Amino acid sequence: MKRIGLIILLIIHLCCGWAARKALVIGNAAYSEKRLTNPVNDATDLAAKLRGLGFETTLHSNLDKEGFELAVDNFARGIGRNDEVVFFYAGHGVQIEGINYLIPVNTRIEDETQCKFRAVQASYIFESLRRAAVSIVILDACRNNPYSWRRTGVRGLAPPVEVEFGSQYIIFSTSANSEADDGSGRNSPFTAALIKHIDTPGLQIDDLIRNVGNELRQATSTRQTPAVYGLLSERYYFAKADPVQPDTYRPPVASPTPVPPSEPVQPGLHRLTGSLRVTSDFETEFIINRQSKGVIKPGFALSITDLQVGSLVVEYFYQNAKLGENVRIEEGQTTRLEIKTATIQQRYQTGNRFTIKSDPTDAELTIEGYPSFKANPPFLIFDPIPAQYTLILKRDRYDDARVEIKTQSTRSAEQTIKLTPKFGGLVITSVPTGSEVWINDRQVGVTPLNLSGHSQGLDPGTYWIKLEPSSDQYLPVHKEIRIEAAKVHTEQLIHDANVGILSVESDYYPVIIKRNGQELAILQRKGQIEVPPGTATFSFEPQVSLERPGMSYRSRGSQSEIGSFMPYSGSGVPYKSHSAELTIIVNEVLPINLILIPAPATLTFVSDSNKYDVIITNRITGRSEKVKSNAWNVYPGSYSITATQWGYYAIERDIDLKEKDRFEHRIDGFEPLPHEIMRPYTKSKRHQKYGLISMGLTVGASLFMFYTADQAHKDYMAADTHLAAQNARKDFETARNQFYGTCSLNVISAGYYIWSLVNTSRIRAHVEQEMYSRTRSGK
Repeated sequence: MKRIGLIILLIIHLCCGWAARKALVIGNAAYSEKRLTNPVNDATDLAAKLRGLGFETTLHSNLDKEGFELAVDNFARGIGRNDEVVFFYAGHGVQIEGINYLIPVNTRIEDETQCKFRAVQASYIFESLRRAAVSIVILDACRNNPYSWRRTGVRGLAPPVEVEFGSQYIIFSTSANSEADDGSGRNSPFTAALIKHIDTPGLQIDDLIRNVGNELRQATSTRQTPAVYGLLSERYYFAKADPVQPDTYRPPVASPTPVPPSEPVQPGLHRLTGSLRVTSDFETEFIINRQSKGVIKPGFALSITDLQVGSLVVEYFYQNAKLGENVRIEEGQTTRLEIKTATIQQRYQTGNRFTIKSDPTDAELTIEGYPSFKANPPFLIFDPIPAQYTLILKRDRYDDARVEIKTQSTRSAEQTIKLTPKFGGLVITSVPTGSEVWINDRQVGVTPLNLSGHSQGLDPGTYWIKLEPSSDQYLPVHKEIRIEAAKVHTEQLIHDANVGILSVESDYYPVIIKRNGQELAILQRKGQIEVPPGTATFSFEPQVSLERPGMSYRSRGSQSEIGSFMPYSGSGVPYKSHSAELTIIVNEVLPINLILIPAPATLTFVSDSNKYDVIITNRITGRSEKVKSNAWNVYPGSYSITATQWGYYAIERDIDLKEKDRFEHRIDGFEPLPHEIMRPYTKSKRHQKYGLISMGLTVGASLFMFYTADQAHKDYMAADTHLAAQNARKDFETARNQFYGTCSLNVISAGYYIWSLVNTSRIRAHVEQEMYSRTRSGK
């Protein structure tokens, strides 16, 4: 029989397996977006603590997504049904649409869609650990979010949607929708407090988190409070202590406050009383008539005697809720009350509740008359009968709020209590954007900047703001502002351009303006341009079109003299450019008056002869003009002067005229052409004269003959006898023949005259060629 019993025990042992303690610890810090300081240290130090507590611990650091999932899968495959497992993660985490994601390293995440597929869902880890008897998940993953692509604007992690009741316990390093501090020491404030208390013997996990929370709130000036989700069906200890004998424990019972009778107690009467025995599967404070009757612990019973017969309401706290129940006290009897988490969970689903929320959400809530109770909204009250409470909400940098509420037992209600901040908000924008913002000589960010909320809001008072532009093309802005509590101060600051003003007026447009050889602007009319401050060389030139496309003109002389520009095709008007070293001062106007069209010069001719002709030619444009008087006004430039007199060699000179020049040029010394060149011209002129005379005589004779023939025709037409008609006809025919003869002489005289004209023109061209021959040859 003993052998059979041993075999049965062995089978049971093999089927059920030994309960083991296992831990998976991961710390991610090497992010490309924002490297964290402490996660690897947090994971390393906590892993050492868990090993000392008997956990089979696996430690990883800086895992990418593939390594992260592989570590979780390997860990989950080794979990037995009786095992106690701990999962700890330190690093970046975000929530998107209420779903939490843990961020691997070496992963490019540029928007929320990529995050959904390239990060690790926290629910994947929760599901992987559910087969264990006890699974504790600790996430120190609500650190400052480095990603600018989030559309939701919600910080921190979201509360988990489903937690395995009785076997799963999830701990966040800070409350939902809040960010945790990375810390400045070796560990984050949360992990530092956890490491300090986790190996305390006999410290139940709820007490552990309570101690961690107290130390964390003190270290972060109440900015950070851990959050717990889920409930374990049995008490759990990281470091177990010797068990306490249940029958030796008697929780302290507070003395009930006597209720004064409405009438004097008559002699011989005595009060009817009974007792109440309370048990619970979780630790909580038990309250009657808003007085504490002691703390109930699992495995222990709390007995309360001398209770008045009748119905009374008892109260207790579970997580972030206050619950009440009607209890009937019978005379001389002990009423038993068993508080179970399963019943409470069912009441959460079906019971009427009064929900208290706060704005901001992480305020500290106390209820007047319940001095040992503190909670963070949202807070639930389940009352079996209507009741009235005085709530006090406190939050660092907010005024305390004191609110009276009345609960209803027949319907659910909700109330949000808004706390008045002691700080003010500041929103700063700038034109242009991207300016560095300094407040009281401390850099706080770049525009657009929103300083609001508990962590960034400003205390009421006067502040000195300075905006440093991102470009040296603009000037800094300074302004004094006043911040008032609970108000948002909005400032839009405009940077003045770091420029001076150049006001240009010219006698010709368009004008090309250059600074140190770089073109700044082309002015089409009188106007102003913005110029960088400082000393520089400025040039002003007219924008012109050339007389003939493709011609290249070169400037003669310095820039203060004549240039080679022409504003319009064929105008022949020269222009000059200006250059000067100018000093531009910020926000000051420097006037510039330009004269680009030069003042004309005066050219005077003096000669002993009055029979000469003068032609002046612009050597740059090739434009010629005949001088009609002895004094001539001309634009500055380079010119050729040609003086001619018939029968003499031409005189040609080159001159350069400057603005307002008065130049006197003497023309003397014409040299006659040789006689053998002029004689053919004189002879041809004589033939031309003879031809003209002969043509005049023949034309006159023709006219006379025409007149005679016309009279003879009239006589012929007027004859009244046959003999007279015959004689008149003969006279008419004779006169007509004479007219035809003179007409033929006209042709001969006209031909002679035309020949003389052609010959004269040919000889004249030869003479003119000779007149200019010496000037062209340089003689």
